[in-house]
Amino acid sequence: VFFPAVTGIAVGASMSGDLKDPGKNIPRGTLASIVFTAIIYFAATYWIGVNVSQDDLVNKKMAMRDIAIWGDLIILGVWAATLSSALGSVMAAPRTLQALAYDRVMPRFVASQLGSKTEPRVAVIVTTTIAVTIIWMGDLEAVATILTMFFLNSYGIINLSAGLEKLVGNPSYRPKFNIHWSLSLLGALGCYSAMLLITVPFTLLVIAISFFVFVLLERRKMKTDFGDVRSGLWFSVARHSLLRLEDKEQEIKNWRPNVIVFAGQTQKREYLCDMGEWLAKGKGIVSFVQLIAGNTSELAGSGLRDAGRRQMRAALKERGISGFADCHIVSDFDGGALSVAQSYGVSGLEPNTVLMGYAKSEARHQAQFKLVRTLADLKKSVLILKYDPVKEFGNQSKIDIWWSGRSRNGELMLMLAHIISRHKSWDGAKIRVLQIVRNEDQAGHTEDNLKRTLENVRVRGEVKAVIPESGSSIAETIAAASADADLTIVGMRMPENTDIPAMAAATDELVRQLGSVLLVRSAEVEDLLGN
Repeated sequence: VFFPAVTGIAVGASMSGDLKDPGKNIPRGTLASIVFTAIIYFAATYWIGVNVSQDDLVNKKMAMRDIAIWGDLIILGVWAATLSSALGSVMAAPRTLQALAYDRVMPRFVASQLGSKTEPRVAVIVTTTIAVTIIWMGDLEAVATILTMFFLNSYGIINLSAGLEKLVGNPSYRPKFNIHWSLSLLGALGCYSAMLLITVPFTLLVIAISFFVFVLLERRKMKTDFGDVRSGLWFSVARHSLLRLEDKEQEIKNWRPNVIVFAGQTQKREYLCDMGEWLAKGKGIVSFVQLIAGNTSELAGSGLRDAGRRQMRAALKERGISGFADCHIVSDFDGGALSVAQSYGVSGLEPNTVLMGYAKSEARHQAQFKLVRTLADLKKSVLILKYDPVKEFGNQSKIDIWWSGRSRNGELMLMLAHIISRHKSWDGAKIRVLQIVRNEDQAGHTEDNLKRTLENVRVRGEVKAVIPESGSSIAETIAAASADADLTIVGMRMPENTDIPAMAAATDELVRQLGSVLLVRSAEVEDLLGN
């Protein structure tokens, strides 16, 4: 068995702190020792194969002594090898523990030298205690099996990490001794294959212990400089996926929301964060962006952007919301929103939807509708959420959609209602599609059309044709029919520049009479309900 020849391969690395030039000494010394021991082991294997029968190999533990010229030298060699391995472990293991303590993987006191200038005395005591305890267990054959498992697991993890670092092409991974990634991964496969061949239960136990240690260290959230391979691996996967998306034309069937939420200070506008979270649960992407308006030259170096990003991430984490957080310094909100909406993301994964809060002042209403028009011209669907701080989102059990049938707003509204209703917060919510008609004759025909639409797109919901009361405005009719809705979704038509003041006034009249309202303007570039 060649394995014992390489059990000391990590001794040089363990003693790197005592070497003059570890970068040169460790590779040279390790390779030289492996080559030297390989020659001896292969020669011994050949000699035993020629001179010892299979029965003697199985039944005689000291078969080499019988075929050696000086048999007693075999006994001395075993003692010497055992002693050298023990001395190597005595030198290496405490220093490894000390290095782990310096990196805060082990308790800090383990690194204490107790007055010595060079020797990690506490680590020596710890390793001695562990070694003596294992020796006192008595069954060294069982101990050897366990130790073999841990050795192979360590080598497997090292090979796996090296192979993955090389595979993902991490620029910071620059080993002086380069080998192909496939060789490292083959080494990892060989280690774990050998473990399974030796004993499956111990293999699973060692892997479970390694995973437990990983979880324990992960929960400690240590800040280190050496990092790990996972970020590079995820970056490589993301890069590959984005390049594939860039090459492949997006299909309507695969549409999903990629939303920018202009959330401002998230602590004050948590309802926007919640809406973004509900939309993202449709297996989409949501990005929460704070725009800080002011003099960009003065604010650029103030640290406000980094502080805003940190605060937003903390707020999202506190609410358990999954999404991206960013902060931008802009000269004004409208111009900044347009810039971010156009430039955010990467090609193939650009945002297709913009969500913002309903403007509070009348002057801002008109500016907001101008922004809606420009964003729609840029092929962005726009959602404006008017939140009722008193009713909030009610029991989150009923969503009303007001259907006009004159644009594709209805398709997007149905899609959004369906996505929201799938979130656990709205689990079991009833979707109701309503349309205003003139008389009873139109009512039956309209309801039949709406039912067919829902059946064709496989969205569960109720339909209702609403006949306005005599003298009631459209806003009053909608408000009366949706008085008990927890969320009302209403479409916005594309405003002409000259029509913006009137449209802003009419919209304000409507939303003031309702609870929480989601105003929707579709980009009209997708047949979202195509089946």
